[in-house]
Amino acid sequence: MQNPFQILEMDAILAQVANYAKTEAGKAHILSLRPYAERGLIEELSFESAFIAVSPFLGTLSFGDGCDLSYPLSKAGKGGRLEIQEFLSLVSYIDAGDNAKGKLENIEENNVVTEFISYLPDLDSLKEEIQRVITPDGHIYDNASPTLKTIRKNLNAKKREANSILPSLLKRYQPYLNSTSFAFKNEHYTLPVSISYKNKIRGLLIDLSASENTAFIEPEELLLIQNEIAELEAEEKQEIMVLLSKLSSHVAAEGDEAKRLYEGLVTLDIAQAKAEYGFANKGHLACLSEDGSLLLQAARHPLLDPTKVVANDFRLLSDAKVVVLSGPNAGGKTVALKTLAVNILLFEMGIPCLAEQGGQIPYFKHVYTDIGDSQSIQDNLSTFSGHMANIAAICASAGGRDIVFLDEVGTGTSPKEGESLAIAILEYLENKHAYVLVSSHFEGLKALALENPRFDNASLIYDEENFTPTYRLRFGSPGESYGLLAAKRFGLQEEILGSAKKRLSAKGEGGVAYAIKKLTKLQKENEELSASLKKKEDELKEESRRLKVQTHNFQKQKEEFEASLDEQREKALKEAREEVGLVIKELSKPGLKLHEAIAMKGRLDKLGQKEEVPTPKKEPGVFNVGDFVSIVDFSIEGRISQIQGKTITVSTPQGKDFKVEARLLEHIDLPEEEKPDPIKGALLDGLGSLGVNLECNLIGMRAEEARYALDSYLDKCRMAGFSRVRIIHGFGSGALRKMTHEYLRTHKEFVASFELAGPQEGGSGATVVYLK
Repeated sequence: MQNPFQILEMDAILAQVANYAKTEAGKAHILSLRPYAERGLIEELSFESAFIAVSPFLGTLSFGDGCDLSYPLSKAGKGGRLEIQEFLSLVSYIDAGDNAKGKLENIEENNVVTEFISYLPDLDSLKEEIQRVITPDGHIYDNASPTLKTIRKNLNAKKREANSILPSLLKRYQPYLNSTSFAFKNEHYTLPVSISYKNKIRGLLIDLSASENTAFIEPEELLLIQNEIAELEAEEKQEIMVLLSKLSSHVAAEGDEAKRLYEGLVTLDIAQAKAEYGFANKGHLACLSEDGSLLLQAARHPLLDPTKVVANDFRLLSDAKVVVLSGPNAGGKTVALKTLAVNILLFEMGIPCLAEQGGQIPYFKHVYTDIGDSQSIQDNLSTFSGHMANIAAICASAGGRDIVFLDEVGTGTSPKEGESLAIAILEYLENKHAYVLVSSHFEGLKALALENPRFDNASLIYDEENFTPTYRLRFGSPGESYGLLAAKRFGLQEEILGSAKKRLSAKGEGGVAYAIKKLTKLQKENEELSASLKKKEDELKEESRRLKVQTHNFQKQKEEFEASLDEQREKALKEAREEVGLVIKELSKPGLKLHEAIAMKGRLDKLGQKEEVPTPKKEPGVFNVGDFVSIVDFSIEGRISQIQGKTITVSTPQGKDFKVEARLLEHIDLPEEEKPDPIKGALLDGLGSLGVNLECNLIGMRAEEARYALDSYLDKCRMAGFSRVRIIHGFGSGALRKMTHEYLRTHKEFVASFELAGPQEGGSGATVVYLK
């Protein structure tokens, strides 16, 4: 039996998906993917769809340095010592987990993915312990331990000592040297001595040059220091091993949590890789079909050039699961079979299909294929025999939850036998309730799909005028093979073509072909009519959308206009209130003269006055620049600023221009500006006679009498618009001061604050009050 993964080149497609993974484990998992069992598929689709939903808010997640942590974590759990780079990889994954959880702040609604991320383990304490020892670039800090600090201090001292005697050695042995500087060979400072003078310098021969003209000798003056340096470096290495072993034990203690974090991030990496593959290829995640029907719109094959591939719709209904696909040779039938099969397998691995959103696919336990050449030299089988052996195995295994793809079933033997076999195979698979998509040129199969309601036809459309395939798939009708047409195109003689047509008619096969041709023509006419109606429908939808947008814009401008008017009213009222307040304060001044009060009363009266501007009557339908008009149905008012033919520009007081037809306008009167009610003279007279002072003396009053006097005084101060006054309560027993302060505390609605007066205003014998 054929291996669908091999026939459909799924390994190459999975390699495309794996390219989007950022972890080694994620890439390996995707490359090894196979269809999930039904329960696993439901869970995977739920997780992947949730990830796609929140991906705009998550952005692109990072996943550490991508290295595989499985072995390091396992090694630590068994008591092994991790390498420095393995610690740094673990830190990078801990940072990736923190980064993912930090992005949850951008997401308001929770789903299975956000919950999954929120439960990622927090290993910040382990990260801090590692970073206390290991630098970001992979070195060990001097302060990682007191022992290491001491060793490195001594080591640096010895190196400085060695460096301090190097110049004197160079000077002393200069006549014997081939160079004026030291050479560092095999971790030793050496003198580059001419080979003829090698016995002139006491020391240890470390190396020879390639030409053997130079001997690199470590002078005996450095031997002792170098030995001490070597011993200290060995101690340093040993201490580093101790520190790394301790860190490894910390990792082992957090082993379960570290493993859960790592595996959780790999899971997110796989989900992100699938999502990004879908985004990059304009694919969408299909959903499980509820009624058993398969529906995919604009499906494409992942291995074909996206700029050239023709997208096709696929339909296998629950009550018509067997579809016969017909059409011309090289018209795209095999590609159509593979396109649907590939997208089904992508779906069953939780990967977005290369199709439009809204796809529905049933769960299939198995995908069976008989596509391509089944010839087997090893088993001594011809192409026909190979196909039959494969189909026999499929028929023995296929059931109601399987889908079968058969390419040119029944070919390779006599046409009559092949057609009969093909019909029998399809009827057998249909009786087993399997889904089947079969490509064929047999007229009998096309007729079967026309007669049996449990079958359906589909065809690849052929451009008869240009003699070229369109690769567009059409469901509901069979297609012609166009064999005679193709033969004519390639120059076959008319005599031969005419004879072939007669033979077809004599065998009774022309009737089916004629019926198919007629049906194809009617369907083409129907499609053209549908396309025309669809175009008109789209035009009407676009016009409706345009009108909605225009209406929305008018409504928005109206709201902005009204908001601006409200703002201007508020501003005018605020200015009027401020003016009234100033007048009231001046009227409240002691010794105000009568003519001054009358002048101030005139200022208040003017605030309430408005200038009446007579508006001349306008002839309906006749408009001139400067006319005040309203745009009918939109309550937008303004002046006409420009007239160009039938188009009139209306400018609102807010500076917005609207170009409309004259029929949408009507004349209106100039709007009346809102004004505050004039303040009457009786109130002015009352205010003028208030005679309110800036202080109130309570000394000598009983507490209740003083409270009434204080309450009355502060009311007058509020009417006069005072902001600061002084209450004199004296020293005495402190009862009047206590009463005053209690009163002020309980009237915060108009008392901003209060405090004892300063030395110049009576000290603690008076209280200064600040009014709101």
